[in-house]
Amino acid sequence: MADLVTITEYKAYASISSTSSDAQLTILIPMVSSFVRTYCNRTFEDNTTATAGVTESYSGGGFLFYVKEPPVVGIISMLCKTYSTGDYVEMVSGVDYEYDEDTEAIVSLWEEGFPNIPNAIKVVYNGGFASIPADLKLGIFYLITYYLKGEMVAKKSLNSKQLAIENVSSLDLPPHIKRIFDLYRLVE
Repeated sequence: MADLVTITEYKAYASISSTSSDAQLTILIPMVSSFVRTYCNRTFEDNTTATAGVTESYSGGGFLFYVKEPPVVGIISMLCKTYSTGDYVEMVSGVDYEYDEDTEAIVSLWEEGFPNIPNAIKVVYNGGFASIPADLKLGIFYLITYYLKGEMVAKKSLNSKQLAIENVSSLDLPPHIKRIFDLYRLVE
């Protein structure tokens, strides 16, 4: 899986022209990319034009569900398992379901909603981002800088013969970084 940003992009953002931090960035960028994928619960892979699309199953019943790689560019097919035989039948957009672009949910148009059986719905779709959104890249750049500067480590200062230690008081991300990542976070 490719990194969400490149060393070249980060160095341009941070106005770094030397190669002195390249070894550290080579290690840090894949780790930050992995963290962002885990935190946001998505891969950020470009599946916008993939011929095969992304295939997902849904089991929960109800009237709507969310795919794991929004935004949806197009639904290639949607199948529903029948109660009687367990076979899948093709669903029709506008008759059986709709995709709500505002909420990014697939909505059942059936009075009883989607069936509540294992793997009741199989959806094949194109989705995700053709390129990483600029605001998400900015959050990634902020996080890389946060780790490069060691801002997550307790800070020490010597003042008038006193040693002061400022501990990191939260296990959470800094608010300015968290705000950005939360825009892209999918909660199951």
